[in-house]
Amino acid sequence: MERLSRAIEQTPGLLLREVHAVVAEQHAARSRAIEQLVRDGFVDVRQDGPAKRHFSVRPYRASWERGLCELAGTLPTTVARYQRAIAA
Repeated sequence: MERLSRAIEQTPGLLLREVHAVVAEQHAARSRAIEQLVRDGFVDVRQDGPAKRHFSVRPYRASWERGLCELAGTLPTTVARYQRAIAA
């Protein structure tokens, strides 16, 4: 998810197919990761005519989330979901 977030940060307004082309993961895992970033408020999707463009709202960094969860003694929810997604 961090690679997706970085790609969108570096090139605002990417189309979904462009996001998929930038990050080498399984198609289903990328799609779920993008949905998760949108759902958690890291990425905003804006309609531009028929196109849906992706913009970074705030950066996602897995290390930040892991650090917070280490303090609480839990596994980060988005990391756990992402790991399940790529394992499927």
